[in-house]
Amino acid sequence: MTDAGWFKKFTILCFTTFGALLLLFMAGDLFAIYVWHPHGLAPPSGLVHVRVLGITVLGSVIGVGLIRLRKWAAILFSVATLACAMWLTIGSILHVPKPYMFYNVAFGAVFVIPTVVTTTCWRLLAWKRTSYP
Repeated sequence: MTDAGWFKKFTILCFTTFGALLLLFMAGDLFAIYVWHPHGLAPPSGLVHVRVLGITVLGSVIGVGLIRLRKWAAILFSVATLACAMWLTIGSILHVPKPYMFYNVAFGAVFVIPTVVTTTCWRLLAWKRTSYP
């Protein structure tokens, strides 16, 4: 197998894994909110339904877009995870005591991985596919 073939398989594996994990997280979100109610937590009502379903639909659309290797989904996912990484890192440096700060900074560094994968594999993604190989 050539280097280009390995890189393409790596790209497909990364983005389908990101998409599958996002879809799994969205399903777990719905399950936790609507099916499994911890003691003392009332079921959501009113505008909460709209917010939860909106976030779930948006996350599911991005997850399917990642599985289908779309650039728009990779951009949205990368921006969201990079914002989470910056929030964890900056917030931890400013407000968390020293020994625990390093855990949060390391955890924030994990959220940079989708951005790195998106920038390195950008040419193998497509805005929309007109034909499939």
